[in-house]
Amino acid sequence: MKRLWLILLLVFISCEKKNTPKTVTIQEESNKSSDSKPNPLLAQKLYEKYKKEARENLAREARQKNVNEKYKEFPKELLTKVSGTADMNVKRGVTRFSFVTELYNKTNWKMNKVFIVVKIYSKDSRSLLTSWNISKKLDVDEGIPFTKTELFFYAKGEYFDVPFLEKDQYFDWELVEIQGYPYERK
Repeated sequence: MKRLWLILLLVFISCEKKNTPKTVTIQEESNKSSDSKPNPLLAQKLYEKYKKEARENLAREARQKNVNEKYKEFPKELLTKVSGTADMNVKRGVTRFSFVTELYNKTNWKMNKVFIVVKIYSKDSRSLLTSWNISKKLDVDEGIPFTKTELFFYAKGEYFDVPFLEKDQYFDWELVEIQGYPYERK
């Protein structure tokens, strides 16, 4: 029985089934009419197909260029023109935020994303207890040139950013980087 299986296996391996794929060219497709003239309907369909693909590729490239343009780092001389204030343990209505900042954009750039470092110190020893790097992506209507933008950061739940400040602690913060693009009003 084992010999029979071995023989069948050898026969199966030795027999090669050769598949030759049929290749159909555009010319063969377009010459399917009885008088061997090119099929103008098929040529028009192919033209429309490639035109549509080219249009989609151009649109995709334009969107990618727009995304890349929107995430340039602010030049250092403009970063100093963005000022702000901050506070910790802020209660607004029923919501309590661990860190709130108001940024004043005095540039002609739109801010898309801000990066902030919050350092928490001990009041007694004046030593650094912890440092937090936080960032926030701004909405479309936030960060517009010559406006004030208020950002809220949480200490609990799924959106944890910075812990609450304790009574024997104080904090310092710094705006370290901003990403955006030169803004033109429409």
